[in-house]
Amino acid sequence: MALEADFRIILTGTPVENHLGELWNLFEFINPGLLGTIIDFQQQYAIPFERDGGDAVRRKLKRLISPFILRRTKSQVLPELPSRTEVTLQVELSPEEAALYEALRQRAMDKIASALKGGKKGTQHLQILAEIMRLRRACCHPRLALDSTEIAGSKLALFSKTIDELVDNRHKVLVFSQFVDHLSILREELDAKGVSYQYLDGSTPAKKRKTIVDAFQAGEGDVFLISLKAGGVG
Repeated sequence: MALEADFRIILTGTPVENHLGELWNLFEFINPGLLGTIIDFQQQYAIPFERDGGDAVRRKLKRLISPFILRRTKSQVLPELPSRTEVTLQVELSPEEAALYEALRQRAMDKIASALKGGKKGTQHLQILAEIMRLRRACCHPRLALDSTEIAGSKLALFSKTIDELVDNRHKVLVFSQFVDHLSILREELDAKGVSYQYLDGSTPAKKRKTIVDAFQAGEGDVFLISLKAGGVG
């Protein structure tokens, strides 16, 4: 706020999403006094908006600040820039995996039928969800459904091939999975291939997470294995 300049400008890649106090802070820098003091702003705009979500407050605030905002989307600024590219890789189960999956599916149907016959209708939906989760895990790797199996995982084979291609082309790779034990299997594959990586899941201490992220961004590791839950909270 103490920066002395004849002209000030703020560039932001995202709109104000968290709370209106951030908007006041931005304008207090580029146009001091436009929105009054923080107390005035809270009373006139923030509190009524958060309490009532009123369109009148929104329109009044928009009229006040719109002359000072120039908004451009990516397509307007760089029309030649392509949209994000998404490539979906389909993985077919091997005959052995398909047989295991079918056996698990039949067992699930039998368990649900037995629960219904036993008068446990109140827990039927929980039983169904549990069995669906077991089938999902089997699709990730057979070992997630049957510890002692030696059936090779088709998804793991495709993962290994894809990692080779990405690392050979000097790409950095983020790998997410909902299942921490699935990440453990991927770690084994990376260790066997000699690929360097960083790892983060829910058990990683909060203080250590930033260190791990900083290390990856500094070039320590080609692959970053991240559990979805841990990644979702930063």
